[in-house]
Amino acid sequence: MEFNASNGFQPAMSTCMHAQQYAEKMIKEKYVELFDSEPDRTHNLKILIGQILPEDYKVDADIILKAGMLSSYYMASRYPDYGGTEEITEETAEEAYRWSLEIVGLIDRIHRDADGKIVIDTTEAEND
Repeated sequence: MEFNASNGFQPAMSTCMHAQQYAEKMIKEKYVELFDSEPDRTHNLKILIGQILPEDYKVDADIILKAGMLSSYYMASRYPDYGGTEEITEETAEEAYRWSLEIVGLIDRIHRDADGKIVIDTTEAEND
């Protein structure tokens, strides 16, 4: 993903696929950290994010939309007959790259507190 970003987000479809994969792998790593077990075998970022968020956390609908778009880019890159996505341009790839970093930024703030409860640190979000 970083290589493609440094190369003008070329090839665009590859950049989108790698952006989804980066977010997916980071979410799954966080799942293992939190639950000490293997996450579901899915590429659907919306499902994976939902499995690690604190129960009382109201996730921004924008994040869920971005996760869904990244998932659709991945599916289109792997399965040409998948359909459902517009033409993938360098601008689309740059957007996917930013979304992936945003999702991983959210995931990085999730942890267990001293009582073992899953929480999300909002300090970083308040500084944005």
